[in-house]
Amino acid sequence: RKKRIMHNSRNNPWSHLKRPVKDLSIRLVDPDHTLDLFWATDNAGDYLFVWRYKGLKNKSPKGALPSLSGMMLNHVQDAEDSGRYVLRLIGKEDWEIFMTLCSDLVEAMRRAESEIAALEIFLRRMDRWQNFLRRKRPTILNESIIKGLIGELHFLFYRLNPEIGLDAAVNAWGGPFGTPQDFCHGDNAFEVKCQSGGSSPSVRITSAEQLTPQVENLYLYVLTMSQCSEDEDSALTLPSLIDKIRNKLIQQSSEALEKFSDALIEIGYINSTEYDRFCYILVSESTYKITEGFPRITTDIINPALSRVSYSIPLSACSEFEENSQLNELL
Repeated sequence: RKKRIMHNSRNNPWSHLKRPVKDLSIRLVDPDHTLDLFWATDNAGDYLFVWRYKGLKNKSPKGALPSLSGMMLNHVQDAEDSGRYVLRLIGKEDWEIFMTLCSDLVEAMRRAESEIAALEIFLRRMDRWQNFLRRKRPTILNESIIKGLIGELHFLFYRLNPEIGLDAAVNAWGGPFGTPQDFCHGDNAFEVKCQSGGSSPSVRITSAEQLTPQVENLYLYVLTMSQCSEDEDSALTLPSLIDKIRNKLIQQSSEALEKFSDALIEIGYINSTEYDRFCYILVSESTYKITEGFPRITTDIINPALSRVSYSIPLSACSEFEENSQLNELL
């Protein structure tokens, strides 16, 4: 199998640094980056991420720096307009979380037009991570969420992106932020579901809002996927899909990249080699238009005292609503 090369390699970058006798052992994150960013380790063996700046005269942030669970952020002023921000991981067991955070900073700051703009991005991303780490402890997602997320990212990259562009596709992805449907673009909304086929294929609807139209046209987009080995050429995995999307966004839009990163944080995705175990192959795709008579439970027909509703729909009951049009004809 071909080795994947990733801009934010999930291989531990600190493991290649020798512990120094004093000071720091450092390695430039990316020689093509506009900023001086480094992986570093100190004589205690701690993992650090360092940003050296040289043009931020009198631009030090006022007030306390963000405080992240299991990490420490320090600001060192070397001269009037130069200094460094040093982010330290406390304990090595959470290096994958630390790596994900640092990679997020690297890519979010890549398109900054100045060090002042980079500082704004840096502090904004740190605040974002502070809020996330404060409210929940990241763990690997369960298989049901993994599979659903693969379906949404496949739809985003391979279906929406060619029709409306990647920036617009990312901006249409509202599911992670609590919108009723996974995607909404103009007068069209899409609820994306994955299922495994079998003798009686069906999809699970987890709220009355999911199939209640909020815009003129609502579609149910169903992907049928089956498990496969990592050696399968067309295998879909979370890391591979996320890499594809991120690598495109790095070249196109810092705003959309930040929103994409925020969506993954909301879901609770942290880079981990564990995700390579979950491989799927796409079997088929179907689109159903949600119109009068479609089998569903909507918000206007349930008792408002019911806070949550969940049910399954057999796809055999939806055949008359299947759309034969291509996605570009629907949008």
